[in-house]
This record gives sequence, structure tokens and C-alpha cells, in this order.
Amino acid sequence: LKWNVLEGTRIKAAAGIYTQNVISTSNERDVVSLFTGFLSGPESQFDDLNGDRTTSKLQKSRHLILGIEQDITENIQVNVEGYLKDFPQLIVVNRNKTDVTQSDFSTEEGEAYGVDFSAKFETPNWYVWATYTLGFVNRFDGEQEYPTIFDRRHNINFLTTYTFGENRDWQVSARWNFGSGFPFTKTQSFFNQQGLRGGADSEFLTSNPDELGIIYSDVRNGGRLPYYHRLDVSAQKTFELSENVNVEA
Repeated sequence: LKWNVLEGTRIKAAAGIYTQNVISTSNERDVVSLFTGFLSGPESQFDDLNGDRTTSKLQKSRHLILGIEQDITENIQVNVEGYLKDFPQLIVVNRNKTDVTQSDFSTEEGEAYGVDFSAKFETPNWYVWATYTLGFVNRFDGEQEYPTIFDRRHNINFLTTYTFGENRDWQVSARWNFGSGFPFTKTQSFFNQQGLRGGADSEFLTSNPDELGIIYSDVRNGGRLPYYHRLDVSAQKTFELSENVNVEA
């Protein structure tokens, strides 16, 4: 929904209810996740975070976005958006499982909210775009509320492009990204772990440990990685070889 309130002023809103049966394979115990795959949701019924049987095997979310656009001048536009996303049912591997009779999957509740500020400046030769996001992403697993691995508190992006040349065939651009650290679960200590590969006959008193065990902090995702930034600079030249063929280098 968009409403042209005044000349150059627009109010917009969006809302939606979403479901899906796809879950992520990423392990939140990885400090840096190098791979994320996706699987279909569990086929059998499972218990929710309260130990009750679920009535639905779908993940659910409700989104609400409100914003305002303002044309400062003919070439400058600013935009402010606030968002709230509620997740009443998220399907996860049951990390709190302590008994074989408990289900392998469980549910969590979560919410994501924040505000985006962006500004754009555009002329025939210049394009400048900047944005700042303040965001929060939290979940509750039945025992504690914690920030997820997607919870980046501050995020800044800046992009500028300059096009020039007699045929506008040259373009120079730069992009800078700055973000606060993602959360992770701290490690308390390590210990020598017996795999007991021989079953009940394993000589655990005299055999050497074959694995290195990890004791994680009781506070889930209580640590934060360092701040991060990246700058990319590029130059591009377009060569028109014919009316229908060109090459970009």
C-alpha cells in the first residue's frame, strides 16, 4: 500500500502471513557458517517447545512494514522503514533432548524488528546510495531467549558510481560495507573424550582418548565477533564492436 500524501511525500505499508516447510541445515555452534543447506520439514509429528504435540508441521511468520519516502530535491530521495516480523513457529533440531522418547525436532518462537534509513542521489553521471540498518533478531527455545546468528545490530552500505566519457563508456564505482559482529556461543573448555567405539567392552580406563570434546557456555550466543568492513573499487570500460555486439572489461 502506498499513499501520496503530498507532492514528493509518500507513505507506504506492507503486511503478510507466510508459511513454509523448508528448514536450514546450518549449525549454530559454528562460529562462522561456511555452508547452509536446506531440507524439507519433518514428515512425522513432533513436540513444540512446551512439550505438547504440534498441530502443524509448517514454519509460520507474520510481517509488518511501515515507511515513508521523501523527495528532498529533484535528485535526492530519502527513505525510512520500520519492520516487525513475528515467528510463532520455527522448526529446529531439538537441542534440549534428554530422553530417547523425546522427538528429534522441536519448535522455537522468534521476532525480528528494526529500522532502515536510506538516501539516494542520482544525476546522469552520478549515482550515490547509502543506507543504515539497526536490527534485532531474537528467539526463545523454551529455556532461554537468545540472539540468532543473523542478529547484526548495525549495518552500513555505501555505493557510488560515476559514468563518464564521450559515449558514456567509462564507469568507476566503489562500495563500502560496515557491520557489527554476529553472535556466537562461547567455549568454556575442552576435555579428552572417549568414543567408546568398542561398545560395552571398551577399555576406557587404559585406552587413549580419541576425540576432543567441547563444553559450551550455558549462555547461548552470548559472544560477539569483531566488527567487519569491506571496500570494493572497480573501473569498467565498454567497447562497442558493432551495432549488436559490445564487450565490457
